[in-house]
Amino acid sequence: MKIVSIQESGPKKRTCFITFDNGLELRISKSVVGALGLKKGFECALAEDEFLLLIADTATRFGRKKAFDLIARRDYTVFEMRQRLERDGYDKKLTDELIAHLLRLDLLNDDRYIEGFCATRLQAGYGPHVIAQKLLQKGIKEDAVRDALVSYIEKEEFDLEESAREQIAKYDLSDHKESQRAFRKLVARGFNYGLARNVISGTRDVSSLVT
Repeated sequence: MKIVSIQESGPKKRTCFITFDNGLELRISKSVVGALGLKKGFECALAEDEFLLLIADTATRFGRKKAFDLIARRDYTVFEMRQRLERDGYDKKLTDELIAHLLRLDLLNDDRYIEGFCATRLQAGYGPHVIAQKLLQKGIKEDAVRDALVSYIEKEEFDLEESAREQIAKYDLSDHKESQRAFRKLVARGFNYGLARNVISGTRDVSSLVT
């Protein structure tokens, strides 16, 4: 078996597509390619099944290291971890195995991730809509996002209107243009229209603060 071409692809070219002279085509992480010293013109003395086993073993070793390196830096959702591993050239089967291993170790936990994300973003002055949008992008289901937001707000007695008022404290709400700018800022930070209008007008209405 001889490699006739290697093409790098994907973000930061972390994945390699390798074609062999016998028609075999492989998609492999660039880390695995480097570890095995694979390059154009490389001739493998192993039988095809032995060579594929070597690649699989090497991919498992590097994939596990990659997963642990990622989780050591910050928390990930299952969806994000899958994206990162597959983007780096690790196939679905290995990615599933690595994620299952991280779940068993409780290093991946979407419920914990959602709770922490909602808490830190609310405390930082963001409204539910922005928080929900970010979590949806991270692969979290809409119902789970809403439940987490409502749960945190109720459990911590978090005052969304007070948080919104803090975001526009510097605006002169008696001035029409200033109040419009304040309204746009609140909406941009994820507070819904009803809550933003209440805060601008000085009206307090605790209904439908999250939706």
